Amino acid sequence: MQLFLIIALLIALLAVFFAIQNTAMVTVYFFVWQFSSSLALVLLFSLAIGVILSLLFSLPALQSRNWQISKLKKKLNEFNDENEGIREKITEQLGQINSLQRQVNEYKERLLSSPKISVGEAEPPEDSSLAEQPTHDQHPQ
Repeated sequence: MQLFLIIALLIALLAVFFAIQNTAMVTVYFFVWQFSSSLALVLLFSLAIGVILSLLFSLPALQSRNWQISKLKKKLNEFNDENEGIREKITEQLGQINSLQRQVNEYKERLLSSPKISVGEAEPPEDSSLAEQPTHDQHPQ
């Protein structure tokens, strides 16, 4: 913003110097009208008319661009919302994966810490609830 202000002041200063150096009177004829003024004022007026006309002709393109920018910003916000939802799902699923990984590790530790049983020595564990249940050889009383 400050750069724009500095450039505008420099242009205004140059216009003042231009006007001071070009004080000769000129007559401008336009259709049926006739104007007499200093050369500097005629040139600056012509410049101002050119700037105004170029702005008027560029307004539809600027409006279209602004509309497109707002449309793209809306789409970007929708994508960001969708992205946030996906990130939340990923975080939730990573938590589930970590929980399952802990369970797998616990089962591995249990299997590795349990006594090895060879084929001929199969006996039920002492703490097992299966040891208290009657087998086919035993009859309940």
